[in-house]
Amino acid sequence: MQGARETGDLAYLDAAQRYFDALIDRLHTSPDGHRGWVGPYIYDESVIGDVHIGDAILVNHMLEFALFARAELAAELQAPYADAAQVYIDLAEHLSAKWIDRGTWYENAHYGGYINWDHFLTADNLDEFQRRDDVRNVRLSLPFNKQQSMAILHLRLHQLTGDDEHLRKARLIFQYTRSRMSHFEDVFTWHYWEPLYPGDVVSAEPPRLAHWVGTHPYRDYQKGEVSEFVDAYHSGLVFTRADMERLARTNVRMWNGDGDPPTWVNSDFAANRAAVPEWTPPDPKKHGSPRSAGTLWRALADFDLTLAGLAQREATNLDYLRRHSLPEREFDLPLVTYLNLGCVLPAAVAIGERAFLVSKARAPGHLRVVLTNASGEVEMQTLFEGEAVGGIDGIEGLTIREWTADVVPGRYRIRWIFTAGDHREQRDYPISVGLDDRPPAGRADAL
Repeated sequence: MQGARETGDLAYLDAAQRYFDALIDRLHTSPDGHRGWVGPYIYDESVIGDVHIGDAILVNHMLEFALFARAELAAELQAPYADAAQVYIDLAEHLSAKWIDRGTWYENAHYGGYINWDHFLTADNLDEFQRRDDVRNVRLSLPFNKQQSMAILHLRLHQLTGDDEHLRKARLIFQYTRSRMSHFEDVFTWHYWEPLYPGDVVSAEPPRLAHWVGTHPYRDYQKGEVSEFVDAYHSGLVFTRADMERLARTNVRMWNGDGDPPTWVNSDFAANRAAVPEWTPPDPKKHGSPRSAGTLWRALADFDLTLAGLAQREATNLDYLRRHSLPEREFDLPLVTYLNLGCVLPAAVAIGERAFLVSKARAPGHLRVVLTNASGEVEMQTLFEGEAVGGIDGIEGLTIREWTADVVPGRYRIRWIFTAGDHREQRDYPISVGLDDRPPAGRADAL
């Protein structure tokens, strides 16, 4: 697809079609009638199944084919590719509907995302599903890279079909990512995985999540996520020009300033060092991964002269022009050094319902958690005060408190106030109590 777009040579498009058709020949129909690419489950090869990310990373390129054939090819060249484009659109619609039908979609207030399914096949029985609680990662939310691949599926289907429900889901996923990002000084930090819903919490005491929370040590994860941020930006979703500028600054700051050869650190390097001056990043030789540390985020090269030079291409969009409409929603980011996580699960609660107040700090300090009014101007109630542990790895540094929403219906914020020596910072998270923005019944919140 990249070759077709950059050269105009339709032989690339023909090759893409042959490849996509070969993929379609390998689809399997599961007992519930849904098709997918079924094989050994990556986290437990004793069971067999299909997964969100497997569907998304394959069909998204097919949708790119359909968009190219319909919107970028000259009208007189489109006919030979029209039937294939429709096949790919229909398949993507089927795969999208599959994960909704299976109850893996979760939405709450301003965000949404997907949860791992808990049904599997086995090699000796491909005719009926088994519900398996013992398989690793079942009923956990997907990490951001997988969520956003599903968001791109929804976004491209909206662009091809005009279906606003696909646009809504794409927006909710990108709002989930964007609302969890932080900035340190003039750059971004964000995690590979954060809790989406109460099912991601194992216990409040001791504080434990079902998955780790941290910036991924492998460079290709954030590189891919940034390309999806850029896609969302161009599509008019969530991300602003200021976000793109901050992303570009982040990537430049990750660079050592030398072009021969350029070397990189991860995006959380500066914040980690500020919080824990003696911190050193993991040694890639110890775990044998050549993918460690940061890299050039090529998707931003159009926006920045420095990054364009490193990519050996021209910066063609220094004015940050979009291909589509203006953003639907913007988020204020906390300026934080220590508090790299702060969320409420769920963010929309019923009167008397329990919610988890989840935070994570890079280093120890004093933590106060308060309920404020909707604007954040009035602190109404202290919900927790005490010492917070710290930790830069994906497990340590958590504080989780249970809170029962025993206030009058309305919109509020939960605020975490962190103090370490003379340093003080805070982050807020918007919530609603007793309002109508809770998730529809029957979806993954019931798992």
